[in-house]
Order: sequence, then C-alpha cells, then structure tokens
Amino acid sequence: MTISGVGYLLLLQEEKEKQIKKLLDDKNQFFSIIAHDLKGPFNGIIGLSELLLEKDNELDNKETNEFIELIHQSSKNTFSLLDNLLTWAQSQTGSLEFNPKKTEISTITDKTIHLLANIAKSKNICIQSEIDKNQHIIADSNMLETVFRNLISNAIKFTENNGKVIISMKKEHNQIVFSVQDNGTGIAPEKIANLFGINEKNNTLGTNNETGTGLGLMLCKDFVEKHGGKIWVKSELGKGSTFMFSIPESN
Repeated sequence: MTISGVGYLLLLQEEKEKQIKKLLDDKNQFFSIIAHDLKGPFNGIIGLSELLLEKDNELDNKETNEFIELIHQSSKNTFSLLDNLLTWAQSQTGSLEFNPKKTEISTITDKTIHLLANIAKSKNICIQSEIDKNQHIIADSNMLETVFRNLISNAIKFTENNGKVIISMKKEHNQIVFSVQDNGTGIAPEKIANLFGINEKNNTLGTNNETGTGLGLMLCKDFVEKHGGKIWVKSELGKGSTFMFSIPESN
C-alpha cells in the first residue's frame, strides 16, 4: 500500500473516532439532561400529593382543586417527556417504522390542539388553526403528529398568559410549508444555531417555569428530514418565534 493510501486510511479512522466520540458525548449529555428534567417534575408530583394528603382536612374545595390541577399538569408534562424519550430511543435503534400514506392534515392538527387544549387554557392562550380542511399530504401521520405536538407545546410553553399561537400552511415550490407562530418570549440569536441538537445551554424555563430538554426539537428535525423536508425558525427576542417545516407535496 502506498503512503498516500495509508494516510487516507488513517484519515478515515480519525474521522470515525471523532464520530464515535461525538455520539458518546451526545449520549452522556442527553442522559444527564433527561435525569435532571425527570427528577424535577416527579419531585413536584410527590411533594404536592404529600401536601394534599397532609392538609386534606384543612383545605376547601377550591384549594383542593388547585392542588389537583397542579399535579395533573405536572403529570402531563412528565408523560410528554417520557413519550419523547421513548420515541427518540425507537428512532435511534431503527425500530420506528416510517409509514407514509395519504393523510388529511387538519385531522392531525385538530387532534393535537385538542390534546394540548387544557395546557393552553391554563395560560389563557388561544390556539388558532388556519389549516385548510380536506387538504391531504403523503406523510407518516404518527411522525407528523409528534412534530406538531412538540412545536405547539413549545409555543405554549414560551408564550405569556393571554397570548396566541397560530398554525398555518402554504404551498411553495412543490413543498407544503407549515408554520407554528407565537407571540412569546422569542429566542436569543446565539441559541438558534444549536436549537435542534442536544445542548444543555438551550434548556430554558417557560413563562410559567415549565421545563424541557430540547429533545422534542431533535425529534422534529429527524422526522421532518425522513420526509425529505427541512425545519427552521425565525425569532425575535420579546416578540415571539415562528417554527417552519417543509414536506414535499409528492413525498
């Protein structure tokens, strides 16, 4: 083998080692973030339920209902995190099937809005859908639902009470472009570049101190790219964010 051939093999080996190191670093950081963000909600659920048991005889119906609502919201947030974790694990191991078929878009968005209605209601946030009825697309409905669920829940999370979230779509160069727009806190420019990767610095509390890992946006990117599309964001601090993703019209 020539010297240049040996050099090429060494270069390939070095590149492979860098890839493995990055995967291991991402995995370690991922589990560190997950452990931290799972511990918080569970501590909240345990603490609130213990307090409810101890003070049950001293609380009136209104106070009891407030405790129950807090426990309920914390439980739903934890379930959403676990759901993302399971989906991410399936995606990484290749056990998550990609099953695109003709799908009515409004059915998916309406289902997602209904799923998140109570969370939006707790902050008096209006979710407005401008998705055309009877508009179809070739896509994996489960993956598309996961994308919308994460983008809409993030919009709610980073929007102040009495805000608005708008879901819309348009056709552009043989692509269908979806957008989820909010009038929330916005994202700092320096955070946008790493927004769709594992980065503990991207973890920001919501306007009501909601937690998150950023895992949902990783899933969104992965699932959109499986459809041959792209995902991006436009944001301005103090004015809100618009997350957009495209899927080929004939996927």
